[in-house]
Amino acid sequence: MPYAEVGVAVPLGLLSSIAAPGPLVTAGLAARPAAPGVQFGADIWYARARHDAGDARSDLAGVTAWVAYALEAAGSLEVAPTLGIGALAHSRRSHDFPGLDATRAGLSLELGLVASAPVGRVRVLLSGSYLRGTGATGSAAFPTELASLTAGVVLPLGG
Repeated sequence: MPYAEVGVAVPLGLLSSIAAPGPLVTAGLAARPAAPGVQFGADIWYARARHDAGDARSDLAGVTAWVAYALEAAGSLEVAPTLGIGALAHSRRSHDFPGLDATRAGLSLELGLVASAPVGRVRVLLSGSYLRGTGATGSAAFPTELASLTAGVVLPLGG
């Protein structure tokens, strides 16, 4: 089932000292195999965080494969903890400070929680997550940490 989400990415850790929260968009595919409660999927995402200095910004993009276990909370409301692994690219860009431009890529790990409920023919969801990415350019290693809060819809396939 395809899904799409929009929300906010909040920089954490070292990134929070130079960057502000910014927009986040996600699109992906999810599946429910025969095993009760088990879900898995993959998504692509993009976030932007403005920096405090000049016109500097961080562009963050990634792909994540995830697994979840849906718990029925009340009626048709589902709550599912998620665990994901993927890749993250973190690019710093600035016209004011071009010498500081850099792109780093590496592994990412994500922990999340998703709540969803049917509304008409779609399923509406709210999700929150913590993501930590690692990577290096030469000898400069960095952690990229983000918290996110998104809302979205899961679209049914077929009729």
